[in-house]
Amino acid sequence: MAALLELLGSGERVELVVQPIASIENHGVLPLGSDLLIARCVAERLRLPRGAAVAPPIPYSTAMEHEGFRVSLSPETFIRYLVEAGSSILQGARSLVFAVFHGGAFHAAYLAARVLRGRGHDAYLFNFWDTVSRALGREALIHADCVEASILLACGHSKGVKPVEELGEECLRSSPGFQPWVARDVPGIYPAEPVPASRRLGERLLGEAVTRLEELVESILGRRRASSPG
Repeated sequence: MAALLELLGSGERVELVVQPIASIENHGVLPLGSDLLIARCVAERLRLPRGAAVAPPIPYSTAMEHEGFRVSLSPETFIRYLVEAGSSILQGARSLVFAVFHGGAFHAAYLAARVLRGRGHDAYLFNFWDTVSRALGREALIHADCVEASILLACGHSKGVKPVEELGEECLRSSPGFQPWVARDVPGIYPAEPVPASRRLGERLLGEAVTRLEELVESILGRRRASSPG
């Protein structure tokens, strides 16, 4: 398990912090905090080199695209929050990775990272759901579907999940074909019945995402080592 930022002593050197970003929003029969549960699950599986640590996930972000129960900040507020939190983290760490586990928060995190880089900081992005889509080998709109349910199952969460041995491609939800979409553009986005899920698929997708995030961290630290004098 990766070092947890909140457990480090004040005198310990921190080269890089991974800051997970999640959301609390309508997932139908799946948990409201599905993104947060997955963010915590990935953090627990990370194996990071010495000097890198994971911060507590940010549970609330911007979820304006969703209906029903949600905890959503305006994009302007959330960008300012990330810039200020990121600036504070970077007073004690040399690099920062925003690891985004809610698709609706990606563009805000992107802009916050760009502001930080424009101020001379070393800030980066990791997009969990984009990584999952690439691992699937096709573009899909992943929200409260068989893919998210499979990842939740692999993480040990079974609320609203119907375990199955195999999943057909018909369970994947296609994108509406335009951006930006909102909930009314996606029929069935909030399922009322248990969602089919494959633990095997969830483990494969989790493994791929964890590996890609670990590789990003190693790459950032490697560039820093290469550019350090001596």
